[in-house]
Amino acid sequence: MQCRKYWADYDLIINKDSLQEVVRKYNYVIGRMCVPYRETGNNNLAYLAAFNSGVPSGIIPVTWGKINRTKQNVTFSSVIPDRYYFPVYYSPFGKSFSFGEPFYLDKGGKIIKSHIEGKADDVTLLRKFPMKQGLEDKAVKLIGTVIQASNDPGFQPCDTVGIIADTLQPYFQDIKLDMNKGPYQYYQIKTTDEYPHAALSELEFITDIRYGYENVIAASPLPILSSGDTLSEDKTEVRLMDEPLERIKWKSEYDGNPQTSPELYPTIRFMLKKPQFVTKIRMMPLNADNGIIAGNQYELFCWNNGEWKKILSERARYNYITVSVPSGSLLWLRNLTGGKEELPFYVDSDGLQKFIYP
Repeated sequence: MQCRKYWADYDLIINKDSLQEVVRKYNYVIGRMCVPYRETGNNNLAYLAAFNSGVPSGIIPVTWGKINRTKQNVTFSSVIPDRYYFPVYYSPFGKSFSFGEPFYLDKGGKIIKSHIEGKADDVTLLRKFPMKQGLEDKAVKLIGTVIQASNDPGFQPCDTVGIIADTLQPYFQDIKLDMNKGPYQYYQIKTTDEYPHAALSELEFITDIRYGYENVIAASPLPILSSGDTLSEDKTEVRLMDEPLERIKWKSEYDGNPQTSPELYPTIRFMLKKPQFVTKIRMMPLNADNGIIAGNQYELFCWNNGEWKKILSERARYNYITVSVPSGSLLWLRNLTGGKEELPFYVDSDGLQKFIYP
């Protein structure tokens, strides 16, 4: 199955009569757009549709235009910029067809042709929705956060045994701790004075099972993000607990939800009954949980002549999905198990997902 690939020539004509009101209210212009239309049939109307994951078709017509078969074009009188559009027309039975390639119309009325010539080969998908800038900014601000350890509950004195030195990615990762002076009874994660917010959605204090501690449970696995990932489970790593999990699951850093965190507070403390070694902190920054989740059921669609065609249905084994896609195709990945945020994307020549909206 090949996805249709071609570009029509578009011409945007600004309707200056509405300029003042729209610029004041929306900071951009609602314009009139004339689009080539070379399809056969008896249709009088064509449409620009927008993506909507909440309907079975995946698109909703948002404006219509009259077809001029003599001039072979269709004119839309009300087009809102800063939108991604799917040019479609409908058969008498309600089936949609493309009359042009999807495009993004920026705030200035310029058409951005998002078509990307990728490779018709196996690609690795990691997300169904782009990372959100606000959450990325919070992760950056966590740089400089320190992990301190002490045998005094007031942390006077204390040793700095770890630091967040790089931007945390939206999944579990480890910060290795310096235990040369350990063991310690008390640990704390202390954010910076510049950003006193513990925007960490999940925390696990990792130790070695060979210490023989009784207050341990199984640790969450680290993500496997590619077929070439050589990550294997370390069976000596377990999660050290200062209290039973059922007693602390009300805390946002232990509730298993990547979308909650104790960011109102500058410090998270871990208070043991006696000194014990913590070898690593396994942590995850606050995020929207839009990566591939192992065990969840996914469907992948390709935009093909006015409709989304399913090309994959799969339960993810790891934190990625590998699939062969047609070159330059527009794709839509759905998580049928959970989560509502989804957005179409292309895969570029480097194998990276490029979403229609950043």
